[in-house]
Amino acid sequence: MTFGTVVQAYDLIPDRITIPLATNHINSEARDRLNENNPGLALTWDAALADVTIGVVRNSFSDPAPFVTLSRDLWRGDTCSAAGFFGTAHYPSLANRTSYDVNGWIPVGGLHLECGPGFVQVMPGSSIMDKAPGKGHANAILVVGLTFDLGK
Repeated sequence: MTFGTVVQAYDLIPDRITIPLATNHINSEARDRLNENNPGLALTWDAALADVTIGVVRNSFSDPAPFVTLSRDLWRGDTCSAAGFFGTAHYPSLANRTSYDVNGWIPVGGLHLECGPGFVQVMPGSSIMDKAPGKGHANAILVVGLTFDLGK
């Protein structure tokens, strides 16, 4: 019985911690004044079918945005890797801009490239949202940050 409790607790410990730091909104307009300083924290659990990540970042509108994603490796080398990911993030300020939101939760996804402790994510921008006056938009969003293996 003690062994089972230890194993279950071990499964609750994430495999990686990720620290998003900044974004670059490709082809956004200066009037949009999107926040490019986007610190956050995410925890990832590796799984056979898809890795699960939960976290929160300061979004492009300077609001906290919790998110959850699933990812799957597309390629893995000795020190670098590429993965596809999709999920959802809470952006209530975008709820009136896209027909894809559910109570402020919008779809997110893209490509995650990692080399050593650094990562870059590439996500589509306004291709899934309608342009709305007074709201920021971009053709694509680049996210950069750091990721650390917790050595489980």
